Amino acid sequence: MYYRGYFQLFIPKDNAKTNVNIRRQGEISYATLSLSNESPLVFIGKVDADFHRNNNIEFYISTTDDSSKEKFLVGNPVKPLVVFAPKQKDDTANAKKDFIPMNLGFLHNPPAAAVLYKTIPITVFAPEPMKNPKMRYRAKGKVAYKEVELTAKPNSFYYFKILEDEVVEPAIQYYLTVASPEGKEVLVVGNPENPQSIPVAGFVINPAIELQKYKGNRNKLQFTIERVGFFKKDFYTHYEADYLYRIFTTLYSIRRGMGIFQGEGFGGLAYKNPQRNDYYYGYTEGEFRVPGGGFSLIGRFLTGINGNGIGTGFETKIRLGDEFGVNLLNSLWTASQLGTSGSIQLNVPVNDRWGFSSMIAVEDLPVKGETGFRLAVDAHRLIAEDLEINGRIGMAARTTTRVGANIGIGIIRHF
Repeated sequence: MYYRGYFQLFIPKDNAKTNVNIRRQGEISYATLSLSNESPLVFIGKVDADFHRNNNIEFYISTTDDSSKEKFLVGNPVKPLVVFAPKQKDDTANAKKDFIPMNLGFLHNPPAAAVLYKTIPITVFAPEPMKNPKMRYRAKGKVAYKEVELTAKPNSFYYFKILEDEVVEPAIQYYLTVASPEGKEVLVVGNPENPQSIPVAGFVINPAIELQKYKGNRNKLQFTIERVGFFKKDFYTHYEADYLYRIFTTLYSIRRGMGIFQGEGFGGLAYKNPQRNDYYYGYTEGEFRVPGGGFSLIGRFLTGINGNGIGTGFETKIRLGDEFGVNLLNSLWTASQLGTSGSIQLNVPVNDRWGFSSMIAVEDLPVKGETGFRLAVDAHRLIAEDLEINGRIGMAARTTTRVGANIGIGIIRHF
């Protein structure tokens, strides 16, 4: 209400942390009233007559608890209450020439859309007499805006970017202001109650977050040795070395490597004359990952050679579950001049340094024609900040009488 040239608010609550915030309608910033204790449980905030005369007043009341969390009691910064000023006869006569930025050449093209975790650029053209463009933005669903001045560029252009960490679903909301020659801030695009909105599309991979998961390491070097024995003259040793680089896009990583199979087998023939097979190969691999980390498709193409000539092959892996959580890895690969193998592996992390896996495989290595299977348990341990060691122990069998051991070790360097 208006009374003797000032605006009064009575707060029937003895709370020293209660704030009354007011502004003239159309302005951006709120002022906090000083409250005086006129009588028990009653606080009064007074507004100068020059502040509210001929101006509608917007206000909201908030309180702050011991944890500094603000709670809105009446209204809020986005939807304040309004007290209307009485009209004066000389309003029109004393009105100054309108300051309309759009008529003065102001230009701004709002971005049509944004991508999750990707920077949003904002460009403004604000020639004289406009001054000091400002931008305030927030994630949709939030109440408070962040105030950031635009960076001046030549020829009255201004530029601002919303950093990738601030770009979240479902949208970013913002409004723009400029200052008149008299220094008054004027809304020009959107307003606090009805801001400009940029929809944000999700379902993307954020490289910064992914890199943090790997402790800043994009690269991995790995060397493994595995020995599989089915019988005295039925065995193979597998050596493999590779390099992996993480891209952190839908094509999540690429890998290049080489390996050797050395062993003997009967290939389903009479168990008298084992066949020797030393197979040398190289490969290229790519991992395609769905954003969120719950599904990955890994494809490998390889070329190899042994005493019978050159052959080609491929491997397909499907990982269900997050790489850093419990996940199931299904694998199928085949190579001419060598054989075929299919496996299922369950990976279970224990903590940041320990993890275990269990694996079952069916294969006809190292010589095509006779199927065997393997059961193994793996344990991996981070022994240094970026150095990991893996160990495998298990069994391999062709029949109930042709049974042997499956052991292996691997060393991984992250950088």
